[in-house]
Amino acid sequence: LYAKRPDYDGGATIIVATIQSFRQEEIDTLNVYKDNGELMDHFSGIDPAQRDRLEPGPSGQPLRSLANALKLRRPIVIVDEAHNARSPLSFVTLARLDPSAIIELTATPATDSNILHHVSAAELKDAEMIKLPIILRGDPDWKETIRQAKAQLEELAEAAKGEESATREFVRPVMLVQAQRATGVAPVTPDIVKRALIDDFLVPENEIKIATGSDWELDGVNLAARDEPTRFIITVQALREGWDCPNAYVLCSLAEQRASTAVEQMLGRVMRLPHAKRKIDERLNRAYAFCATASFQAAANALAEGLVANGFERIEAKSLIRVASELPGLNEAALTESDAIEGDFDLTPIAKQVAAVTAHRVTLDPVTRKFSAATLTKVDAGKLQLTVPAMLADSLNAFLQKFDAAPRPAAPQLEGFSVPLLAVRRAKQIEIFDQSHFLDHPWQLDTCDASVLVERFAAPAGNDHEAILDIRQTGKIGVDFVQRLHAELALAVDERDWPYPKLVRWLDGRLAGVKGTDVTQGSAQAFIKAGMNALMTKGGFALDDLRQYRFRLIDAFARLIVELRETRATDAFETTLFGSAVEFVTTPDLRIVFDPDRYHPIKPYEGRLAFPNHLRPDLIGDMNGEELECAGVIDRHPRVKKWVRNIERLPSSFRLRVSDRWFYPDFVAQIDDGTTCVVEYKGKGTEGAADKTEEKRIIGKRWADVTGGKFVMPFDKDYDAVNRTLSQ
Repeated sequence: LYAKRPDYDGGATIIVATIQSFRQEEIDTLNVYKDNGELMDHFSGIDPAQRDRLEPGPSGQPLRSLANALKLRRPIVIVDEAHNARSPLSFVTLARLDPSAIIELTATPATDSNILHHVSAAELKDAEMIKLPIILRGDPDWKETIRQAKAQLEELAEAAKGEESATREFVRPVMLVQAQRATGVAPVTPDIVKRALIDDFLVPENEIKIATGSDWELDGVNLAARDEPTRFIITVQALREGWDCPNAYVLCSLAEQRASTAVEQMLGRVMRLPHAKRKIDERLNRAYAFCATASFQAAANALAEGLVANGFERIEAKSLIRVASELPGLNEAALTESDAIEGDFDLTPIAKQVAAVTAHRVTLDPVTRKFSAATLTKVDAGKLQLTVPAMLADSLNAFLQKFDAAPRPAAPQLEGFSVPLLAVRRAKQIEIFDQSHFLDHPWQLDTCDASVLVERFAAPAGNDHEAILDIRQTGKIGVDFVQRLHAELALAVDERDWPYPKLVRWLDGRLAGVKGTDVTQGSAQAFIKAGMNALMTKGGFALDDLRQYRFRLIDAFARLIVELRETRATDAFETTLFGSAVEFVTTPDLRIVFDPDRYHPIKPYEGRLAFPNHLRPDLIGDMNGEELECAGVIDRHPRVKKWVRNIERLPSSFRLRVSDRWFYPDFVAQIDDGTTCVVEYKGKGTEGAADKTEEKRIIGKRWADVTGGKFVMPFDKDYDAVNRTLSQ
């Protein structure tokens, strides 16, 4: 409310605000719309066309308000959680600022949104930001659901201790319990859940917090602190928005889940991976959901729909949710029973203790006088040995030995494979071959010929040829849009004071994104001066002309710098590949591992053809028709043990460096002799300089020579080339 004109005109200005500061039916009460003398200098010297666009005050003159100061500059507006700003009043509020663009950030875009960029679950998982897959269990009894969830939490706690011993990373898993509202028949409310945790499951009260709208116990609680005892958080829906805890691993929902809206926000609370870093123990890379439900399938469907509503692709959601029986250690094992305990004394008090300390994983039947368990952890065994009276020690130890000896069904495991990357030896280090190995830094841009700019730059034609047709309020076509745009630009950049050095500095600033970080400011400004001098001496432009056409100069300089950068990179790349200045090597430490559990393509293949030898036969990256045929050749070849549809732009995908980008070949196959074959398919018309086809062929061949692998680039349905290469 007190920023001066130079603050806004001197560079990029970022204002952080709540939309409530701008959004009300009656705007007279909001400070951003009030006349403010501190903003007076923003409105001096503006022309009538600009004045007419502003909100007038009682005198008919524009209000000297913050809203009008922003409206003059047609700001870019970024709306976070944009799905909450879809009301008519929200759109009226945004329109009052006359923004040049509105950018929305949301996990649940509206169906009519113009989506510019979408981050998939595969990308989030590959960046080690979220826990996946999600393991789902269901049981009709709410106490049994809590028992199973608590058992999972204790298993994760033991895994976290082992992780800390190996990596020194501290993580204490937390469980969220979603209780029922205090409505209906005998609801399981937060107070009832808390009492059950204390009385039935022997959880210390200081490990439990309630977080509801009326009872919020999380203020001042740091769940990541080592000395914070909280392990259970009971809520109804208060955690659905605005709260996140990476340590939350287990969601225990006691409300019947039949609609995606009941799951989607709560589910997000347990998906962040602590420290955005993948763990050694795979159990700590997953999220766990336990539902008290009479319809397990309905819960699974609701969970999948909740993921879709949170921005996941529908096929991704299906593949990222697994029922517990699909994973090792979580499938239901056969019940192991002990021999009957001799004697006639009452076992009932001891049976209650056994059930309590093991969360009912181990039971002692007072009638049959037998211990029994389907799952039993080392922690359970230790607790039992401390709890069971000495007179039962022999029976207990015999039962524990019998349990350890009992066969346990193992879930089928998908196998992955690894591929060596192309590396170079630099001094005593071995590094992945990238652009730094063939391009010198910094780039001396001023040594390039800037006079070429004369051929790239032309003065604009008259406004009659530049005008954009627009519909006026009268319904007639008008052509005054360009004049209005120039008037608006004139406000932000004063035309009256543009000496030569200022113009050079201004162009240098506007070209920052194009020139990159490898060009020094001095080199860039020397190049700009050389280009402007060429325009004045060879092109016949006066300095006043260049000042007037400065926005066109940005485009001309940008296109020339991009062209020079590409030529430089291409020449350096070819010199390095065919020269002897760089020593190419391979090492076991620099490999890409294709892990079935981490393979989640951004856009999965949804066709009917089966590929049983793929890394994940149930989940394959999308392919076009000719790529499908090529994939079929690879899958059917007798020497191929395993293959994968390589996904572009993921850190866990195989890649090679060409002059200006990373190159991700289409397919990578493991051959029966342990070597790797890389296949890059080229359909008719896709090859050429723009695609860097020749550079890809060169770098692929060099990778094959160095690593002992095979590389093939078939063109236009030449699938025999793939067969021949695989057969060698």
